[in-house]
Parts: sequence; structure tokens; C-alpha cells
Amino acid sequence: MTYCLLLYVTIAVSQKEDYIWCMGNGDYRIHREGGPLEEHTGNTFIDFSHEPPLIYQDEESHNQYALANAQISTQDGEPLLFCNGLEVRTYLKDTLDGAGVIAYSQLWDDLVDYDEGIRLTFGTNTSQSIVFLPIPDTENQYFLFYNSFRTPFVDNQLFHSRIDMSFNNGAGKAIYKDSIVRPTLDAQLSFYLRPVRHANGRDWWILATDIFKQKIYRMLIDPNGIEFHGEQFFHDTTLGQCVYSPDGRYFAMADCNYLFSPNNPANIIKLFEVDRCTGELVEIYSMGLADCRSTTGAGFSPDSRYLYYTNIDEILQVDLQANPIGSVVHQVWEDEGQRDDIYSFDIPFEPVHMQLGPDNRMYVPAGGRGVINVINKPWLAGEESDFENFAIITPTPIFPATPNILNPRLGPVDGSSCDTLGIDNNPVSQFRYYQDDSLDYKEIGFVDLSYMEPTSWEWDFDDGNSSTERYPVHSYSEDGIYQVCLTVSNENSSSTSCDTLLLGVSSLDEGTKNRHITLFPNPVQDFTRVAIHDYLPQEAFIRFFDQQGRVVLSEHLGGVTTLVDLSNIHSGIYNYEVWDGQLKLSNGKIVKIE
Repeated sequence: MTYCLLLYVTIAVSQKEDYIWCMGNGDYRIHREGGPLEEHTGNTFIDFSHEPPLIYQDEESHNQYALANAQISTQDGEPLLFCNGLEVRTYLKDTLDGAGVIAYSQLWDDLVDYDEGIRLTFGTNTSQSIVFLPIPDTENQYFLFYNSFRTPFVDNQLFHSRIDMSFNNGAGKAIYKDSIVRPTLDAQLSFYLRPVRHANGRDWWILATDIFKQKIYRMLIDPNGIEFHGEQFFHDTTLGQCVYSPDGRYFAMADCNYLFSPNNPANIIKLFEVDRCTGELVEIYSMGLADCRSTTGAGFSPDSRYLYYTNIDEILQVDLQANPIGSVVHQVWEDEGQRDDIYSFDIPFEPVHMQLGPDNRMYVPAGGRGVINVINKPWLAGEESDFENFAIITPTPIFPATPNILNPRLGPVDGSSCDTLGIDNNPVSQFRYYQDDSLDYKEIGFVDLSYMEPTSWEWDFDDGNSSTERYPVHSYSEDGIYQVCLTVSNENSSSTSCDTLLLGVSSLDEGTKNRHITLFPNPVQDFTRVAIHDYLPQEAFIRFFDQQGRVVLSEHLGGVTTLVDLSNIHSGIYNYEVWDGQLKLSNGKIVKIE
């Protein structure tokens, strides 16, 4: 059975605690059939402070993740704390003082190995079973919630640790660990911990399940600590994913009991309305999942209009504005027999969990071990949402689960009965842009990333045109440098942000020709992702040269991100150049390995 532990949260000033995602096995060795032993060391990182997100491998990072993966960044988006259910590690790539071992049991010893003097804890295999929370009205202090494990899939108690990052010159320390959250509760077996902000704009809720009585216990996290706030009946779950909508209105639970029967009637997706004052949930929609053969996933579009969920063979999108809910369902992806053999696993290409990134793209790790798919426009219906297969090839094998991270950009419920702290939703303007059509490089899409509940949007495209849409697409008539601004407003206030858009070769002069361009992974076996981070190209292409200066491959780059296939060139060191027409943008080296 699956057990949902739900977390409600509030925070006043933080914005970027979810900007760093760390994934993968920190030191993974495999033997490719017919080949030598290979090492894929370090973790895969995704840094959302860049656009497109910066993806890189850190060989000195040894965070070992199975399905359990919790982490939190600083308010400025810098790496801070990581946990896999067995140990806590820090941004210094070492275990946290006082929390190098948590939830110790025989299982802990079974999941630990040593490699060349490095201790490797391979992590617990229950998704969303751990989470970090900032403690209200404190600086640099955090709660970590996690479960004690007696077997790999059965939890026994909900634990918590208190961490103060001001100790040890900023390296941090666990003030205490393995403290039972509420000893009088019978077996708080909670696979899923999901945070959401309390309606007062400061505190957090935690909902912990009791698997025997099918209840959830509501606990409030405020400056005084942890307080018990009642209980309600709740359907127990097995293997899936729980998620709150970005606006905090909905809670969804994807549930698959495939361990018992692929056609079990308990295989469902459920949708609840959330009362962020009391922590209570009210079920408003459910739908059965046919032929459920593995764990499932769920996610919401950034405007909370669409609910997404997977059942291995497809990804479906439910329009929550349709009447009744469930009357409009779109299929955005269907299994066509794809397989993932990047790390020689050769297993079906099955989407499992999904998570909305701070860039408003939906990230969907596959059932394989080296692929993250992306829904590029999840606010659009059906095929227009733009599901991209093999969008990211990771340099280290990863489990098909996303990091369990809070949403720091959800504010209070203004005007509610618990809006008592004087915290208001004052909107903050933020956006990104992308090339919407590879056939017309001057057609630019704009993505609203604003938060704190704006209700109106005013775009100035710096060419005499404007828009009041939330996600407009605009066609420029000529190349140039444009200062694009977005003003967002609600009844409380307004906020404006601006960004410089460099469009086409005529926007560059002699001092701005070298652009920020990354190739990842590098070294590469088959595919590398070319990302142009600060420029919108007209007709970009990349050329690869051998050591004699001969061109071995030339590929057109379709926009700011392109996956390039290098499988047909021999292993070795190659030089590359990225051009836009007759203008060279960047150059460097790439290592091709077999």
C-alpha cells in the first residue's frame, strides 16, 4: 500500500529554494555488454537560474538517489542541503555534522557501500518520503521530515531533524535528529511528503497518514514548533505521486496498486480542493487508471488549469475548467515502443513521475535511467503542450523520480479567515522567452513566471507593440536589440521587470559576439545538448572538426536548444564552432567516447 503524507507550508521572502535540482547516482558503475567497465561519477545538476536551464555534471558530488530525493537551495538559489533518506549532505559535498547517519536500521547497513574510500549510501526507494522545510520566523534553520525504514518499502514512524546552517562557519549542524514527530500516533507510514503554504503566509502544514485506520493527521509547523490539528479519513495509496497545484487550490494523488493487480479498481487519479486554513481536503474528482503496471505520476500546469498524469502507456491532460471536470481529457503522449538503452539497461521508455520546474516547463523522467522528457508548454491544451522526447540526456544514470522540493512562490490566501499576519500577495514580475517557430526565427514566445497572484499582465515588446495575454507569442519585423518589459498587477500592487532580447546577427557587434553556449554532456557517448543561453539565432549551426581540422559533422541548430547525434563519429577529442550565418558565436572542445 502507498501512504500519502502531505505537507502544507508558508514562507514570506524566499523565492528560489527550488532552483537547483540534483539527480542521479553519485558513483555508478556499469558494465556495457561487450565493453569495458565504465564509471559515471558525480551527480547531474539542473540550474534554473539560467535560460535555458544549465545542465552539468559534478564529479565531486556523491549524493546517491533512488526514488527518495529531497533537497533545498538558499533563498538566492544556491545549493544547500540534500537527503536520500539515509544521510544528509551539504553544498560542501560532505555529510552534515550530526546527520551523516539518519533513521538507522539494518536496512541502512544493507544500502551502504564503500568505493575507493568514499561512503556510498544508495538511498531509500520510496518516492516523496523526505522533505526539507524552512522553520518560520528563523534564519538558516530547517526541519527535515523523513521515515524510519525497517524494510525497503514499509515505513514505521515519521521522524524529523532540526538543522541550523549558521553553525560551523555556514557548513551547518543537526541540532537533533531521529525525533518522532508524534509518538502517540500508530505507525505513521507515509510514503509521500508534499509541502504547500499555509493560508496565513508564514506557517506550514503536515498531513501524516495512518495506514491501519486510513486517516490523516494534520500537524501545523509554526514558530512554536509542531502542533497536532486533528484528523480526517483518507484513501491509502500504493506507488504514485502526490502534488499541489501552483495556486494552492488543488491537491492531486496518482495511485497505482500494480503490486497486487494491474487492473485493481484502486488504481486511480484523485483530485481534491484544499483548505489552506485548516489543512483539510475535499474530493471533487476521480478517474480510474486502466492497465496500471508501474508507479504513476501527477502534475499541474503553471496556471493550475490542467492536471497531468501518467499510467506508463500514456500521459493524459485533464481540463479543470471544463464542466464537469473530466469531460475534456487530452492525450499528450502515447507509448510507441520506445526504449532507453543509453546506459545499456534497454528497458521500455516509460514516463513515471513529473514535476513543474521554476521555468514553467514540466519535467518527466523516463522509466529508463538516462532520459528526462519535457512538456515545453504545459499551459496549452493537447498536442500544443509540446511533449519533447529525449529532451535531456543525463551524464549519470537517474531514477525516474524528481526531487521533492517545496513551492516557495505561493503566498497567503488574502481575505481568508486565517489571513491574520498582515502578509499580502504583492505580485513579483518575472518572465523568460524562447523562439517559438524554427522556420521563423523572429517569432518569439514569452512565458510568464510571475508569482504572488497577479491578475493582469501588460507586455511591452519595445517595437511599438504590446499584449495583455499571459503567454503571448510575438513576431518581430527585424533583427535588433529589444528591451522587453512585463508589468503584472493585482488589487494590492504592481511590479515590472525587463530583459534584453538579442535577436539575429545584426543585434551583435564586435564586443558581443562571444555568446554563452553550453554542450552537455561532455564527454558524450551519443547525444549532446547544445544550448544558447543569451541569444536568439537566425540560422545557427554547429561544426565538429577532427585534430587535422577536417569537418566531421555539421548540424543545423533549431532554436536555443538542440539535441545533436554524435553516435556516428569515432571516439576522440574534437573541436567545435557554433555559427549564426557568417558570424561565429562560440568555440570549444568536446570528447567523444564509445
